[in-house]
Amino acid sequence: MMVQQFCIRSNRKNNLAITAAQEPSTNTAHNTTADNNKQATIAMLLSPQDVLTKGFHFFNGLPNFAGSWTERRTNDFKSHYGSSPIVLANQWYDLMTTELNVGLTEADKSDKGFKMFLIAHHFLWAYPKNAKILGSAFSVCERLVQGDNLWRWVRMIAALKAIKIIWPEEEYNNPHGRIFIISS
Repeated sequence: MMVQQFCIRSNRKNNLAITAAQEPSTNTAHNTTADNNKQATIAMLLSPQDVLTKGFHFFNGLPNFAGSWTERRTNDFKSHYGSSPIVLANQWYDLMTTELNVGLTEADKSDKGFKMFLIAHHFLWAYPKNAKILGSAFSVCERLVQGDNLWRWVRMIAALKAIKIIWPEEEYNNPHGRIFIISS
């Protein structure tokens, strides 16, 4: 069996390129499940272009996206999801690869899981008060966009704060520094 390792790097258009390298594995019986999990994870790593395309496809109010990346399309995407496709691609990557227990299952590493990720982002951004309207916007049943089905994804996004929000200890905790944190 082969264990795949991957890395993500930026190119000039701020798209992420995913590359995979393979290394031989020593324990084939133990690594079969691990290999399948890694392959599922690699298959669901999305570039910002993929996120933009899928975001347009999943939301009923947006036209199907085909073509080049433009500022207008990015702004349309941000008006529905609250963040740019680059930010959401990075968050999705972190969900797929984090060692933190965020509650992500193997079944969540799919297009359906990514759709729920986008629904949770739309919910956090627009905070629609009617589950019927939210469900119809994404062509899903009302049950998927209310209660624990929705809040589970919101909690997974919130769990990323452990790796996304980093306090620069050296800079801000220096008693002789010139940067002050003030709140009122």
